[in-house]
Amino acid sequence: MVDDLGNYLRTVERAEELDEKIEKIDDLIGEIVYELYGLTDEEIEIKEEAALLKSFDADISQAAC
Repeated sequence: MVDDLGNYLRTVERAEELDEKIEKIDDLIGEIVYELYGLTDEEIEIKEEAALLKSFDADISQAAC
């Protein structure tokens, strides 16, 4: 039982590390795409705000189910 808890805690820690790496890579990909399309800072801000609103709407819709 103690081994199971230790394995679980290590797995959770590893999952959190991977989530952080995924977020950093996702941000880097976004920056590269913005650069490729030549987006201005203002355009990037508009796009990011729209993405946040879409994510928020999806969260609300999911919670309503």
